[in-house]
Amino acid sequence: MGKISNRAWFKPKTFGFGASPASWQGWLATAIFVVVFIAATLSLRGLGQWIADGVLLAGFVALVCAKTDGEWRWRGL
Repeated sequence: MGKISNRAWFKPKTFGFGASPASWQGWLATAIFVVVFIAATLSLRGLGQWIADGVLLAGFVALVCAKTDGEWRWRGL
């Protein structure tokens, strides 16, 4: 069996607030999020679209926070 890596999927941004993908898992999670978000936005209408988009966005932000190496804080010039 393969070894499970505890390496972070995302790293804090150098400037600003948030995180950026730092591994293939982070890039894959980001790509899947974008595809599912666009599909939900195009296929749903009205309140259902807003609810689905909100749930997807909240879930992705929670995943990124959990898989980021370091804290999220504002990093200015």
